[in-house]
Amino acid sequence: MFARILSSVCVSAISMVILNLFIALIRLPGKMTTNQGGLRRLLRISYELYAAILYKLQPLVFHYLGLDILQKIPRTVLTSLLSYGIAFTVFFIFNLMLPRWLAILSLLHGAFIGLTWEKIVTPEDFQLGERMDE
Repeated sequence: MFARILSSVCVSAISMVILNLFIALIRLPGKMTTNQGGLRRLLRISYELYAAILYKLQPLVFHYLGLDILQKIPRTVLTSLLSYGIAFTVFFIFNLMLPRWLAILSLLHGAFIGLTWEKIVTPEDFQLGERMDE
C-alpha cells in the first residue's frame, strides 16, 4: 500500500513538472520579446562601463606601450578580460568559486561587446532581428 502511494505521488510530481515544462515552452516566444529589452540594457550598460574604462586608459597605454587599445583585437581582448574580472570580483567578494561555464560566458560577453563596438551608437543598436521602418 505504501509503495502504491509513493509511486502515485512520484508519477503526479513528474507529470506536473512535464506539464509546467510544456507551458513554459508555449509561453517562450512572449517571454523572449520582453527579455530582449533587458538584454539590450545589460549590453548597453556593459558597453558604457567598458568604454569609460578604455577611453581613460587609451592615452596612458599609448604613451607607455605605443599600443592603441581601441583597435579591434586589443579592444576585444580587454573587454573580455574586463568582463571576466568583474564576474570574478563579484564572486570573490561573496567568497564563492566562479563556475567554469560562467567564466566562459563572461569572456564571450566581453568579446561580443568588443567586436560590436563600432556599431554601438544608440541604445537600440543591440536590436535582435531586422529593423522595420514605417
